[in-house]
Amino acid sequence: MGVRGTINHLIVSDEYRSHSAGSALMSAMYDYFRDRDVYRVFLFCDKNHVPANRFWLQQGFKLVTREWAYELDL
Repeated sequence: MGVRGTINHLIVSDEYRSHSAGSALMSAMYDYFRDRDVYRVFLFCDKNHVPANRFWLQQGFKLVTREWAYELDL
């Protein structure tokens, strides 16, 4: 499987969303990862955040159902 890159947060201001700013940022990120031999990208997205989930699906991401996420607040 190799090394996975992780996207922790991507926020694009409302005024730039209709200008493909998110796609441009991700294109640069994909290049950054490829230059470092990272060929799998992993992220979390709130299942109720419809616009964000739509964006990630448009980027080619697929929903992974074989993994569970765990969290602990200290």
